[in-house]
Order: sequence, then structure tokens, then C-alpha cells
Amino acid sequence: MKNETINSTTENQNADTSKFLSGELIRQKRIQMGLSLRDLETMTGVSSSYINKLENSLRANPTFETLLKISKALNLDLNRFFTKTNEDDKKDIVYFIKGGPITFKETDINSNIKSILGDLVYYILNCTWDNTSKIDDIKNILDLIDKLKKNTHD
Repeated sequence: MKNETINSTTENQNADTSKFLSGELIRQKRIQMGLSLRDLETMTGVSSSYINKLENSLRANPTFETLLKISKALNLDLNRFFTKTNEDDKKDIVYFIKGGPITFKETDINSNIKSILGDLVYYILNCTWDNTSKIDDIKNILDLIDKLKKNTHD
């Protein structure tokens, strides 16, 4: 998995943490990294009971400093805590790609290429990237890219 960077600009330090959305993200990443609550406490200085409350959405407004410590320990972009991607958003993106007119380098993209692009984006958005399916996910993505290349050179 690609390490994500943390943007710790003044703008982020003034972020409205009341829009914190993702305690589940903390849990998923912590477990994925094989960390216990105590391990994360040691890495961040944030108590394991507080982290547990965040993970279970029992605390809604963590401080910026707390989120920064956790995001650094888990190699997460701080913005991931405030962004929500749901199935409807994914479907809207794919619908836009497949349905709307798309121009690239002043050339309209044909419906076959738009369909492949839509499939590629949908597949990437829905990959689980877990260890058991990672190779299959990559293979399927590469197959779609090859199909896209073939159709753009025809």
C-alpha cells in the first residue's frame, strides 16, 4: 500500500474537527498494520481508551493535534479523516465517465473507451486491496489498462 503524506499546513491546523468522520478508518488501518490499541497509544501518546472511543464514534470532536499524531503513526493523509466516499459517489463518477461527453486533447472520446474508463475507475474504487485479493485486483486493473490502450490505438 502506498504511504500517504500528511499536509500539516496552518490551514489544516485550523480545520473544523467537528466534521471528523472516520473512527472506522483508524480501526481499519491500525488492524491492517497489526497494531493493538496499546501499540498506537505508545506511538502517539494518545490514550488507548480515547483511541477506542474515536474508533467507536463515541468521541466526535478530536483535537487537530490528536488527529495529526494518529495520522502520522498510521501513515494516513489527515484529510482522509474528513472526507466521505460512498457508493452513490462512486456510481456518480462512473455514470459521468460513461454517460457524458469527454474530450481529450480536443478530441471526443468514443463510447467504447468511455465504457472501459468507467469500468477501470469503478474497479479501482471498489478494490479491497487486502492481501488475499491484491494480486487479482492488480491483474484486473492491468487487463483493463491493456484493453484501454488497445482501443485507443485502433
